Amino acid sequence: MSAQLSGVLDLSTEPITPRERFDYWQDVICDVFVKLEAARLTEADGFTAKLNSVQSGNVRLSRIACQPHQVTRAKRGIARDSEQYYLVNLLMSGRCDALTQDGRTVALEPGDFAVSATSRPYRLRFETAFDMFVFHIPETMLDGLLPGAPSSSALVVGQDTATNALLAPLLENIVRKASTRSSASVPHLTAAAVDLVAASLTESYELGSTPSTRTAHVLRAKTYIEERAGDPELSPAEIAAASSVSPRYLHALFQAEGTTVARYLLARRLAHAARDLVDARLASIPVGEIGRRAGFKDASHFTRSFKEKYGVTPREYRSGDRH
Repeated sequence: MSAQLSGVLDLSTEPITPRERFDYWQDVICDVFVKLEAARLTEADGFTAKLNSVQSGNVRLSRIACQPHQVTRAKRGIARDSEQYYLVNLLMSGRCDALTQDGRTVALEPGDFAVSATSRPYRLRFETAFDMFVFHIPETMLDGLLPGAPSSSALVVGQDTATNALLAPLLENIVRKASTRSSASVPHLTAAAVDLVAASLTESYELGSTPSTRTAHVLRAKTYIEERAGDPELSPAEIAAASSVSPRYLHALFQAEGTTVARYLLARRLAHAARDLVDARLASIPVGEIGRRAGFKDASHFTRSFKEKYGVTPREYRSGDRH
């Protein structure tokens, strides 16, 4: 996955003339998603919809708040798209009355997700207003993680699934961070989200995925560290509690990856500091404050650790003197 955040879109039907809003929405979903055919489920004027979309490398995350309608992925639309995706449809509110693909039809309640594959026809029907995340994962990417991915369409992963319970907060955080100075973490968070999708499908349907419960625990711990690294009091015990494992098991998980919790936390703090040191928007922030924000209580420890990692002091790194 590319480490580049390439764009954020905020689109709404609000400024559009009421009679033209649905046609506008049809154009929007074809541009942002794939070629789809939309159909209204009510004749009343004033259709409204909003979309917030984040592109990170070749993965896209969109959040939709929309009034009732139906979308169909037809064969003619498939033929017009050169790339195919798995769309992870995670319902936040309202109801998806029907997601139909590959001979299966399921309904989604808030907190549930189901996958639709854009390489084959499908249909989604919403008879009431809804709020939903749509996570676009390239077909080749999920197939590489999840051998059973082609069989994952129209299977509901419930909100009570342990790994799925982590997904909605993570997706909300990705959208939030994408519009802030913390956007450098978005590619890492989207990569974690892709793995969580694979782990959730494996946990629910045993689709032969490489990600496992053990992997999900590591992802949960790393996500928590990414979020809280700036807290100088962050401890392995806190990370373990947030990851629903014992401190001893947490250490074993990181040892299996060839590192320790402390080393990984230090590496993330240094990475955050390095990112902020070269951020032009933070040029007026003293070097010591950059270190403090990254989670270092002691300035000398920050300088020493930074030089050991990057070969120069934080001040030299900021000035462009990098080895």
